[in-house]
Amino acid sequence: MNPLYQQLRALDPKVFEDLCFQIISARHPGANITPVNEVGNDVGVDTLEGDLKDRRTIWQCKFFTNGIRSPQKVEIRRSLKNALQHFQPRRWILCLPIDLDANGHNWFQQLKTEHAKRIEVGLFQASHLIREVLHRPAIRNRFFPEALLEPGSLRPILAHTGEYSERELQTLTPENADQYLQRLRDRDSRFDYQVVFLPHG
Repeated sequence: MNPLYQQLRALDPKVFEDLCFQIISARHPGANITPVNEVGNDVGVDTLEGDLKDRRTIWQCKFFTNGIRSPQKVEIRRSLKNALQHFQPRRWILCLPIDLDANGHNWFQQLKTEHAKRIEVGLFQASHLIREVLHRPAIRNRFFPEALLEPGSLRPILAHTGEYSERELQTLTPENADQYLQRLRDRDSRFDYQVVFLPHG
């Protein structure tokens, strides 16, 4: 099993919720993503987008690490029912630290179909979370600091530029421009950047 999958399943449930919140926030910049602290009171939401009265998207984290069986199905249904009763969101997304097996996907598809006329039900499972973590080094290093060795992380130490601000890095010589580009890539490695030097005048 991939080490990140193992570490994901070994997280504390509250840390898992925080990880989901951080990933969702990074995926939806400017969408006013907010965590919801409802200790001991399952209202079907852990993270929400915008204002609940506007029928926005909400995310529900369930830290099930051994699959989805009858007790877990009951709990998921209860959370979805509570979310519909309290908030009537447009979209409800279940976050899990595992990937569903074939039976789990069949059951979840039935759940989506049952509620299709009232709400869009979605799934954000382990493989989705890991993909986001791999593309977001800042989040990965916070929650899984020993998961991967980043060669780019050694460069600031060796070059003594690790404490420079982005503005200062922009003014460095072309030989050090790669470090500034690496910072941009670290925000989301699905994008690439280049620096073009133009003559003055």
